Amino acid sequence: MAKQGKALEDPFEHSRAAQKYESAGDQYRAEESFQKAIKHADALPLDEYRENLATVMKELSKGRSSKLLEDALDVEVVTNAYHELIAMPFLTRVQLAGFYARVGKCDLARATCRQAFERGLEAETLRCPTVAIMERRAHQLAAALEDMIGPQESERIFHELFHRLDINRDGYVDEDELKKALLDIDIDEEGHSLIRFLLHNYETVMQSSKDQLWFADYLGISKSDLASYQRRRDHQLRKFSP
Repeated sequence: MAKQGKALEDPFEHSRAAQKYESAGDQYRAEESFQKAIKHADALPLDEYRENLATVMKELSKGRSSKLLEDALDVEVVTNAYHELIAMPFLTRVQLAGFYARVGKCDLARATCRQAFERGLEAETLRCPTVAIMERRAHQLAAALEDMIGPQESERIFHELFHRLDINRDGYVDEDELKKALLDIDIDEEGHSLIRFLLHNYETVMQSSKDQLWFADYLGISKSDLASYQRRRDHQLRKFSP
């Protein structure tokens, strides 16, 4: 049984409210409601839900009827509902990550997405179509954010790969060199993540420092370019962090 005391609040209600606020352009209240959804999802009596679901499955495996099963018009609906409840701590974090991505707070989106994966999902919950779809979308969002933001240690990775990337040895990595590096199977996934990020943000990163002469053509991305970009991005992250 659920613990006696303060009544539990429904995370679904806060999620729906957040979506309405976002649609109305009220980002502050949308963020607040998404965060409340996470708070109340974490407070759900998940052990109780697991026990109830186990009882349903036990009755089914033994071919017995029970009051719960007699009342349920569709057992699949019941099991899916339990799986969604059990997955709520994950689902609500993915929703907040998606919100952050939509409003341009990509660093916060990535951090929240990682929190969702750290919280994790139980394998059984993936039998629920809604949970399975959200899990796939979370992976897609995480991959897109990595390409947009780059690895957390971008400077270190760039320094380690620089000699390999700078094919003409001019001190800069241009767009063609990055595209060629994408086909280099000896570069690991962390390196390829950085390369995709640099291609996605090529112009922005390249112009982050003033290390190229004003009369020269754009030569590519230098080590100081990425360092300047990283410092500015870290400053923005601190500014937007709650």
